[in-house]
Amino acid sequence: MARAWYKENDRRGGSGMQADAAGDPGASPGRGPSKQIDTMEQFNQLDNLYLLECGNAQSSWRSWQKTAFDKARTFDRQLFTKAQIIAFGHHLDNVGRTCRNYIPGSIILPDWDFCQNYGVDPSIQIGPGLAIKFTRVRGIFTGK
Repeated sequence: MARAWYKENDRRGGSGMQADAAGDPGASPGRGPSKQIDTMEQFNQLDNLYLLECGNAQSSWRSWQKTAFDKARTFDRQLFTKAQIIAFGHHLDNVGRTCRNYIPGSIILPDWDFCQNYGVDPSIQIGPGLAIKFTRVRGIFTGK
């Protein structure tokens, strides 16, 4: 069993974006007891796994972008499902909202239809000039 990055069972409120992602008004990722997930169960569903690739930081970013990027970087090179990517985007939006000069709506979630139709890897846009990319997992090395 592996420990997921996100939390569940939180009823302390949250933004409307979080409620849409969680399917429950008031649910917000990032707080509450950790959910245990079976990694082998995820590996059997390879179409739904994505690897986070943050890249390098730039000095031209705004302070709220740096804060959100630093939070995203703590999860660099980890596996995510589609639902976790959406929840992670909302979590980054909450991190951005704690910063002084954050502009609401600056964090843009992936357009899944576009990604599927044109074979593009999904990414979360964190303001102008900054995106974190999720690479689709094609297979797993078993050592055989």
